[in-house]
Amino acid sequence: MEISKFWLRAMGILGIFGGLVLFSGDLLFYYDPDSMDINCNMGNASDIKIMTSGLSALIASWLYLFELGQVYYAFKLAKTVARNIVVLSFGGILVSYGVIHGA
Repeated sequence: MEISKFWLRAMGILGIFGGLVLFSGDLLFYYDPDSMDINCNMGNASDIKIMTSGLSALIASWLYLFELGQVYYAFKLAKTVARNIVVLSFGGILVSYGVIHGA
């Protein structure tokens, strides 16, 4: 499978964008302008903040999964079995991270 340079760059940019989405979702969840106590902020978070933070984790994990094309390309010279194991492992980790982070 041949991946063009445009798609390799697009995958990298979308992965970076996924990190920024996850970071902004965390800031949305943890930030409260009235209090600097993080435990208090987490305990008093509104339902909309919790749902939006979970949704941002879902979107971020989708963008991270799109970035797996770069991992596939990086292991292009490896044996097919090893490359597929690495890509599936990274995919499983990214999906689990998105699910756990959104929960």
